[in-house]
Amino acid sequence: MVEGKDRVDLKRNFAFATFSGAYLGCGQHYIYNVVMTHLFGQGRDLKTALKKTAAEVLCHEPLVCLPLYYAFEDTVLGVGAMNGLTRYSTEWLDCMKPYWGIWTFIHLFNFSITPPELRIGLVSCVSFVWLIILSYVSHQAYETKEANASCKEL
Repeated sequence: MVEGKDRVDLKRNFAFATFSGAYLGCGQHYIYNVVMTHLFGQGRDLKTALKKTAAEVLCHEPLVCLPLYYAFEDTVLGVGAMNGLTRYSTEWLDCMKPYWGIWTFIHLFNFSITPPELRIGLVSCVSFVWLIILSYVSHQAYETKEANASCKEL
């Protein structure tokens, strides 16, 4: 609907759903509530929340989460993990700009106000909107490539 297409790409939706359930649910629980607590402490004070937010938005997301997403998605779509990583290397800033605009404040709130047992729930709710944005941004290159291929066929 956001992209104005008349059909749903089931492979692409499967990739998003699988990645979201496995990594964004289970993986982020471990990262936010175990790893970050171990590295920065349990506190929800501003100083601790700023450290956790900085680690998330400057390290985890751009260096771990998004590369895994791109590699996983392109594997599911049949073009291979290396293609996904190559694509990410050219698109990372296009993805990170909206990420920083949305998630920096959400994570700051999440690490300072939200009780640990509810953090993944909050992240899941915001992720619904974020994944629509990420899907749109990460597929602009595919759309351009398909449009160029269609023009060449004509």
